[in-house]
Amino acid sequence: MSIRMRNLGLSLCLTFAGALAYAQSAEVPTDVAQLVEKFNEDEIPFNDNLLVLGKPEAPASVVFLLGLSGQSSFLVSRGLEDLIEKYVDTGKIRLIVIDMPLTWHDMQAFAGFRCVPPEKHWDVLKRALRYPRDAMNMKNGSIESAPGYIWSMMKGYDVSREQAEKCMRNTRIAGFIEGQRRVAYETWGTGVAPSFIVGNQVLVEPSNMNFVISAVETMLKGAQ
Repeated sequence: MSIRMRNLGLSLCLTFAGALAYAQSAEVPTDVAQLVEKFNEDEIPFNDNLLVLGKPEAPASVVFLLGLSGQSSFLVSRGLEDLIEKYVDTGKIRLIVIDMPLTWHDMQAFAGFRCVPPEKHWDVLKRALRYPRDAMNMKNGSIESAPGYIWSMMKGYDVSREQAEKCMRNTRIAGFIEGQRRVAYETWGTGVAPSFIVGNQVLVEPSNMNFVISAVETMLKGAQ
């Protein structure tokens, strides 16, 4: 890794640490600073593609900001699959899924998932969200212990545990994810997940997927 890439990656990681601390009205915690220092600089190949579900010719797009530590598990298990079945699979919309880490647990998880083969990226995300207890146990543990919980979600996705843990704490991968988070915040003004961007509406932590579906219907009618 070049000095420039390393500095950029570390800068983005520390920006994320600062953003979390600001949200919590505190300085960067010692454990976070120590964690960032442990990040490796390996040139690890990873999936840097934007995750887009649906047909390229779909007339409209919806953006889903996904965070493992938010209410995403509930949404995925109770409503998101219906949205995908009725609107994505039928070619009415594309669903753009953006990593939105809410904690350093999330950051390590999303970084690990980026080393799963691209065609299985959505599958591992769904696996992570399918069982809310897994995400909750990860969140309740220390950031140092997060890789153990994350690995339990990644088994069977063609990545060794050693490689998965290197990915979880890789400067370039974490920098890429932080870049996504910053673009989302600067574009739509929210760092909260789950959130849906439907047309000109930003639906932050919707309590019911019916709100999202209603917004999608309105957007599609307006596009006709």
